[in-house]
Amino acid sequence: MRLTTYMDGTHELPTIVVEERLCPLEIAVDRANLTTDVDATSVRRLLATTGKADWEYITRSAEQLVAADPKAFPGIDSVALLPPVPDPQKILCLALNSKAHCQEVGVPQPAIPWFFPKWPTSLTGHRATVHPAPAVTQLDWEGEIAVVIGANAKCVSAERALEYIAGVTILNDLSARNLIRGIETIAVTKAGDGQAPCGPALVTLDELGDLSELRYRTLVNGVIKQDGSTADYIFGIEEAIASISRVITLIPGDIISMGTLPGVGLCRSPQEFLNEGDVVDIEVDGVGTLRTTIGSPSTAPQLGPAAGAPCYDAVTDVSHAPIR
Repeated sequence: MRLTTYMDGTHELPTIVVEERLCPLEIAVDRANLTTDVDATSVRRLLATTGKADWEYITRSAEQLVAADPKAFPGIDSVALLPPVPDPQKILCLALNSKAHCQEVGVPQPAIPWFFPKWPTSLTGHRATVHPAPAVTQLDWEGEIAVVIGANAKCVSAERALEYIAGVTILNDLSARNLIRGIETIAVTKAGDGQAPCGPALVTLDELGDLSELRYRTLVNGVIKQDGSTADYIFGIEEAIASISRVITLIPGDIISMGTLPGVGLCRSPQEFLNEGDVVDIEVDGVGTLRTTIGSPSTAPQLGPAAGAPCYDAVTDVSHAPIR
C-alpha cells in the first residue's frame, strides 16, 4: 500500500496510490466494507485505527475503483503533494548514524543512538520549494530514509520493532551549516522552517525487501552526491525504535529519520552548499523520489503543511497492540 496526502482545494485529502492515480482513502475504505471502525480522514488516523489485515482490503478496494474509471482520479503528478503524514506528533532524526559519514566528519561513532527533533513547521512535501530564512547561508543536503510508526510502541524490543512500523518514506534533513556552534545548536541548524521535505509516499513494508540493505542516493542538479545503503547504519531501524521507546511512547504517524550517508556538502573539498534554483532529488529503491527546489530566502512565517492547523489532536480508541 502506498499512501499520500495532497491539497484538494483548501483541505488535505489522504489517498492511496494505484497505478499513479490517487484514490481518496474515505472512498476506498467505504467500498471495502470493513467490520472495524476505521477513521480514514487522514493517513495518521487510518494507521491508528487499522491493522495490516485491513490494509489488504483497502488496497483491493482502491484498485477496483481506479480500474473501473481511471480518469475519475487525479494523477500523482497533477496535484500538490503534502508529506504523506502532514500532522505527525513527533519527528525524530538520528545524527551520525552512518559509519562512513562519521569518518568524513571526523568524529567517533556514537555509542548509543543520538536523536534530535524537527517540528511540523519543518515539514513540506514532494516537489515543494523551500525558502530558507535569511539567517541560513550554508544550506546542506542530507538524504535519508524515514520510517513511520503504525502502532503505539512503548518499551519495544529490537526483535519486535518491525511489527510497529507502518512503512517507509523519504526525508531530506536540510541543515544550516553556518549556524553550527556545537551540540547545543543542533535544533537550530536542523529544524528550521521547511528543512524537512518528506514524501512522496508512505510505502508499507510488504512492498519493500530487506530494510537492512535498502539502497538510496542523493542528487543535486542531476549530479550524484550520496550513494549507499542502510547497510552502513551504525544502529539499525529496530535498534532505533527500541532505544526511543524505552522512555518515549511512539504513536501512529510518528516519523523517525534514520540518518544520512557520506557525501554531504560540508565535507566536500571545496565545500558545496545549496543555492537558489538548485534541485535536490533523493531516490530510494522501491519507495520513489523526493524532489526539493531551493527558493529565495524569506522572512514569511512557515506554518507547515497543515497550514496552521494543530499538528495533531487526540487519537481515541487506539489499540496498543503491534500491527499484525
